[in-house]
Amino acid sequence: MTVDLPVAGRPDGATELAPFVELAELEQRALAGREALATSDALGRPMRLARKISEALTRLEQFGTAAELLRAVPGEFGAAGDFDRVLFSTVDGSRWTPQAWWARDPRRPQDRAVVASLQGSQLDLVGGMVEAEVVRRRTTALVRDTEGGLRTWAPFTEIAESVSYIAAPVVVEERVAGLLHVDAGLSGREIGEVEMAHTKQFAEGLGLLLERLATRARVDTQARRIQEALDAAAAALAATPSASVSLRSTTPDSPEELVGVARVPAPRSGGLAEKLTQREREVFDLLVGGATNAQIADRLTVSETTVKSHVKHILRKLNAANRAQVIARYLRDGRQGDWS
Repeated sequence: MTVDLPVAGRPDGATELAPFVELAELEQRALAGREALATSDALGRPMRLARKISEALTRLEQFGTAAELLRAVPGEFGAAGDFDRVLFSTVDGSRWTPQAWWARDPRRPQDRAVVASLQGSQLDLVGGMVEAEVVRRRTTALVRDTEGGLRTWAPFTEIAESVSYIAAPVVVEERVAGLLHVDAGLSGREIGEVEMAHTKQFAEGLGLLLERLATRARVDTQARRIQEALDAAAAALAATPSASVSLRSTTPDSPEELVGVARVPAPRSGGLAEKLTQREREVFDLLVGGATNAQIADRLTVSETTVKSHVKHILRKLNAANRAQVIARYLRDGRQGDWS
């Protein structure tokens, strides 16, 4: 059974649903408007391009070296940004060098001519050029009128016949390490602010990827050097006879001994003895025993500066790079004094 409840103040018992119906209709129209706007070229295309560029940067993360990454950059960005040509160049000081080129239709005579002009070329960042300003200011430039422009770059303007192009800096660790050039010459359309924003977005993301690879390379190099040092130390310890080292403590009655310094037998006469002077052999004996410069200076009653000079001469005469190498070589095969 349905019961109609009259609304207070409304003798006819009618319910006030009209405002709610109108609100629902407004919401539906607003939703439809948002959907239409999202699918329209005015907003939909920029959104789609931004998503594609983000996806392209994600794909570029898979490369383990900068060389592999940079070879893939032009093709990835050209497809993602809906461009017709993309060029990546490295920047070193006041020169920039084209490295990787991509064209939507590489068979066109213009594009083959561009490739021919770029091969093996190094270009100066001359004052007044668009590229020079891009590097100096670290800002993205949009070149709209390329006809007769003195500040434009010839391969895009004269050979490729671009209507307009964009040049963006790729900043790695606070310096401009590369340049990104793009255009839409095949379609004949003029690129604008939207494409400029997307190119800037991609260049910034590319810079972060290159920074990550540079940091990873430094960490790998440091880890390798540490491992090499550990391996050398382990080999030296393994080659040390247990009976050849004794630790003695200095007491007031024995000032001639060093505290905590391994005493290593002096090298016998022969090749090594002939290379070093008497004083250098004394320094050498203490050095291979693990003594520091200060301990050697105290033992021999000389200044640390004099000790450093003797150590430098010893390293040069024995063709050693550092003290650790001298000790390692001595422990391995130098006890008989027959170094060549």
